[in-house]
Amino acid sequence: MRSSRDEPLMRPAIAARPKVMPVRPALLLTYTDALEGFRGYLAIDSLDSPLVAGGFRVQPGLTADRIASLARTMTLKQQIAGLNVGGAKSGIDYDPAATGKRAAVMRFMTAIRPYLASLYSMGPDLNTRYSELDEAARTVGLTSIKGAIAPAQGLTTVDLEHRLAVLDELVAGNTLGQQRAGHGVAAAVTATLDILGSQAKDASIAVHGFGALGGAAACRLAQQGARITGLADQGGAVLQPSGFSADALFASMKGARLPAGPIMHMGRPDRLFDEVADVLVLAAKEDSLTPMQAERVRCRAVICGANLALSVPVETILHRRGIVVVPDFIAGCGGSLAMDSLFGPTTVPSASSVLRHIDQRMRAIVEVTLKRARQTGAMPRDIALAQCAAFKADLLEAPYGHHISLTDTHHA
Repeated sequence: MRSSRDEPLMRPAIAARPKVMPVRPALLLTYTDALEGFRGYLAIDSLDSPLVAGGFRVQPGLTADRIASLARTMTLKQQIAGLNVGGAKSGIDYDPAATGKRAAVMRFMTAIRPYLASLYSMGPDLNTRYSELDEAARTVGLTSIKGAIAPAQGLTTVDLEHRLAVLDELVAGNTLGQQRAGHGVAAAVTATLDILGSQAKDASIAVHGFGALGGAAACRLAQQGARITGLADQGGAVLQPSGFSADALFASMKGARLPAGPIMHMGRPDRLFDEVADVLVLAAKEDSLTPMQAERVRCRAVICGANLALSVPVETILHRRGIVVVPDFIAGCGGSLAMDSLFGPTTVPSASSVLRHIDQRMRAIVEVTLKRARQTGAMPRDIALAQCAAFKADLLEAPYGHHISLTDTHHA
């Protein structure tokens, strides 16, 4: 069991989003469990690429429309990164605390096994961990939840396993698997600060969501000299005007708790939104800010690490107020960039080279987007969506490797 790639459990409720036209994926499968009657879904947003990728979640109240929207976001992440990969998402409407969760996941995975074997590269999402999903995949006769990468990329099963093993390499106390997405969010923060004329060492940053994503981003930013002045999770908010040290953040993240601070608001995570910070990182859940909260947040930029962290109307409010917003499909594409640098090179890369690739590519994407937005006055989302629309997928090309410029590699 590869527990070092585990993701934390999160149980956000599904918040209501403004009514919009439903997303229509290329393929939407609905599963009805014969034993317990719950529903499960697999949405594949596009079939234009040789591979699709996206996470699997266990979430009460999950709907087909939500899975389809998440799959569309995954497509945008791949496109903004320039990857020949389509977006997908899957999940079951199920209580993650129920004793039958493991068996329920396995029954759903058995139902979608043909897609996992040939097309769909699955990852962990809400209330799931890499280790438990990979164990379930092997139990139902698959090599890995990411086994579909091998035929799409032209790799042997052995080479696939060698590359996946890099996710367990330690860098600064964390595995690559634990760091990659948060590292991307941190890179989006520093690139945004550059555009705003600031540096990390001069910035104050508040992080809403202190799980694997927000924790890794906070640790990375603190290592770069930024002041992490506020943190929040489901239990409340904690404030430290002078900034938490990287060591304190790392220890607290490992212990799955907020660090102690001079100001604590237990049960009030939204209290974080009333504090002044240069950057607010949203790394917790969907629809993190209400329109009313968007009218009162006091920051220069909002970086959306969590999927669907903001609705478009809320982004519009922030844009009107002069607050820069880096949307979820940009700041949250660190995992996709990691797959690009992991599977694209002809030799197996080191964990440190993968992180460098994430940093370089994320900074380039954010800088181009924000500079064009500043020049035109448009929302960064609209600039990025235009870039995504210009991307052309190709069934005959490999999914990964088109942006690889890695020099630090090692042979398996």
